Amino acid sequence: MGGGPATASGSDFQSRVFAFIAVHILGDRSLRWLENTPDTPSAVLSETGGPGDDFGIEFVDSPLFVEAQAKHGLKKDKRFWEAIQLFSERWDATPDALGVLIVDSDSSRTIRRDLRLGLRRLRQKRDDHQSDITRKVLKELGERTAQLYIVEVDIDTDSSHGLGLAQEILRNCLVDAEQALSGWKSLVAEGLEQAKNRGRADKNWLEGLLSKQHTQPKALQGAFPTHRLPPGALGRTNQPVTALTQLNREDVVLEEVNSHLKQGRPRVGLKLLEQLDDEEVAARPVKTRLLRASCLLASGDVPASIKELREAVDYGSNDALVMSNLAQALLVGRQVEEAVALAQQTLAIDPGNRLAWVVLIQADPEVDLDELPSELLSDQDIWRARSMAALRRGDSDEGFTCARSALGCGPRNSDALLVYIRALLATSESEPDRSKHADLMQDLRRVADEALGMVDEFERPQVVEELLLAAAVASLALGDDDRAVEQLRTARRVPRHSVRPTMLLARVLRDAGRSTDALVLVDEEIADGSSPELRLVRAGLLVDLERQPEAAKELESFPYKETVLGQVPLLLEVAIDGECQGCCRPICDHAAAS
Repeated sequence: MGGGPATASGSDFQSRVFAFIAVHILGDRSLRWLENTPDTPSAVLSETGGPGDDFGIEFVDSPLFVEAQAKHGLKKDKRFWEAIQLFSERWDATPDALGVLIVDSDSSRTIRRDLRLGLRRLRQKRDDHQSDITRKVLKELGERTAQLYIVEVDIDTDSSHGLGLAQEILRNCLVDAEQALSGWKSLVAEGLEQAKNRGRADKNWLEGLLSKQHTQPKALQGAFPTHRLPPGALGRTNQPVTALTQLNREDVVLEEVNSHLKQGRPRVGLKLLEQLDDEEVAARPVKTRLLRASCLLASGDVPASIKELREAVDYGSNDALVMSNLAQALLVGRQVEEAVALAQQTLAIDPGNRLAWVVLIQADPEVDLDELPSELLSDQDIWRARSMAALRRGDSDEGFTCARSALGCGPRNSDALLVYIRALLATSESEPDRSKHADLMQDLRRVADEALGMVDEFERPQVVEELLLAAAVASLALGDDDRAVEQLRTARRVPRHSVRPTMLLARVLRDAGRSTDALVLVDEEIADGSSPELRLVRAGLLVDLERQPEAAKELESFPYKETVLGQVPLLLEVAIDGECQGCCRPICDHAAAS
């Protein structure tokens, strides 16, 4: 697939955005730009003169209206603030419209990630811990700030994800799928014309356009309809329909869910599955439950995934695919013995089951790799599993070698990069040579930034947090403390928001002589409710600030017997202080035992 020049810019980006919206109109596909809001477009207007100006978008069966601006390579500079000012000045004319600022992957991460997350949190009625850019936009737009969305559309290059998605939709809309490329080019060209003429394009207009501009008119069908087609909808022409349009609706939805899951959007997949009614779920009970369980696992809800898979096993009995997925979920949920037993049962049915081998390799250090089928010797997931198993048993050299092999025998995706990052961290801990350690940290920072560009914080917040922490560790090691602080502050705004970013940030601030700032940070987190470990950090900071009585009081009430402590940050500093030593000793002993 390809579509136009190697890189889009300026008006070309705007015309490609028009084509992207148009494809979704033709395919009856949701844009998925608006959180928890159906947004299947029915028409697109160009050059509205409103707060968006570039586009106005109407939606199927909805009074909703969106005003959108398309900005290529947008940075936090004068051009950005001009765009915000346009929304501010013109929103009174269409007060109920939602605003969308459409950017590309070359735009500033501050806009693509920090502002997007900040606006989402405002819609959730959270105005605390906001980024600097969100606070400034809030000051400019006031109460309408929550009506603004930041959307990244990746359509710049011929290999862009968004362009691939658009052409895939188009392939399934056209009777002759091979005309998808020429169809895309026609829509991009139409985008320029629509901008010149301040036009409006709905589905009928776009179908007529494509029919007119192809040598043989082609009938269009919705590739992934969001509702049942009316009787006779597929028989509007004498042209044959594609195979995909003949599938049942549940098959179509399940295929789309699978596609979103592969592209790292499990929460989108879960939303689609909610559209199926009981009758449609009953038609595909095993596949539906398997996909729902996979989406739940990928989004971090392990107990719900296990429950769903157990139900799937009841339907699928000895289905090796279901059994291996349940084994994987059990392993993630630390139910190791059952996971291993189930993986072994799976291999008795299907000796080449890749996922069952992955589970065994990760869970059992004594697994015999000589029994591994030859076709799996170069499988990326197998190498990833071998790396994780090696890292768990403390063999950082083997873990690093296997992680590099995983990158070499498959796509350079976020999962493979994450394992490589873990291996880099483990290897760096035992590297005495300062020059080699710096090289490892440079590689860590580069790879962490690469992986962050692939992962959505709303879909996989726990992964984004881990990547930001790794990037911060690298920045600290390389002497870039300011960058580390910014990365840790960003990690604290990720929806998962564990205490790890706060703990590390408190350490950084303390080392910089800012113990008071660190204590304010920790007190905020404790007020929101957090892990007991953070209270130990607080005690250490109180000692640092020569407030020993308060530190002792904190430690006396610490619930150490109910707490598993993998590490005790700042605790040694507390322990050497005479006034706190008695309180610390049992906690230290418990930490060592756990």
